Amino acid sequence: FYGMRKSFLKAYWYGQKGKNYLEEVIEIDSTYYDAYLGLGIYHYLADVLPKFVKVLSFLLGVDGDRDKGIYELNLAAEKGVYTKTEAMFFLSAIYTYREKEYKKAVEILNKLLSKYPNNGGALIHLGRCYSYMGKCELALKTFQKILEQGEKNIRLPITSLHYQIGDVQY
Repeated sequence: FYGMRKSFLKAYWYGQKGKNYLEEVIEIDSTYYDAYLGLGIYHYLADVLPKFVKVLSFLLGVDGDRDKGIYELNLAAEKGVYTKTEAMFFLSAIYTYREKEYKKAVEILNKLLSKYPNNGGALIHLGRCYSYMGKCELALKTFQKILEQGEKNIRLPITSLHYQIGDVQY
């Protein structure tokens, strides 16, 4: 939240504090896989911050690690009880928008959609993956499935969905 508001000092302060709590949980019980969601997000994001922010992070002792973050998110996605779904969504976003590993994102999104077949967020995300992969027909088919649910069931502005459809058609 604070990072999105560009209040990086607060983001670091609360991020570090939260990370410390989660590490304490893991120290007590390393099989409490739900704690790895927060750790994974922290480690990943702390490593992929913009360069001007990374200088500040070094001074504040923030220890990011992209690979460790992905590993921890995978632990939460595979073995978590309460955070499995959130970890899968976060991983799919990382693979789509940061890592450009669309096949991995599609695999995760299809698992999510097998459990939540009408989830508009997962569907639009899947459609974007297909679009980035150059699979325009699959992207359009996915976006059309969202439209068929009706506007009342879509939790994003309908104009955003129409933009995605126009972008793929372009």
